[in-house]
Amino acid sequence: MTRKLLLLLAITACGATTDAIAATITATAKGNTVTVFSTSDKSERCTARINFTYLQDGKRTPGFTSKESFVTVPGENVKVWDFTNPALIDPIISGGIDAHCGDDMAKKK
Repeated sequence: MTRKLLLLLAITACGATTDAIAATITATAKGNTVTVFSTSDKSERCTARINFTYLQDGKRTPGFTSKESFVTVPGENVKVWDFTNPALIDPIISGGIDAHCGDDMAKKK
């Protein structure tokens, strides 16, 4: 009986401290637009920088788009913002996505 009570208390304690996972930021590139999406189960304040390359004078040129502060909307693959520029020819997401959300924002400062 004591073992069952301790196990029940351990399970309850673990469940009570489980937090939601921070938002996930993703991006796609199509045409002359880079589109940024978030997936989260709650609204969170985030910052993100999306690195990409595009064709300029026959060479791949690095570029980026970023937002210093935005709030996610709960859901999967929710559009956060578009970055469109006629100079972006054949953009490709490269070099990673640097994103910080929720509690992670405090660590960034």
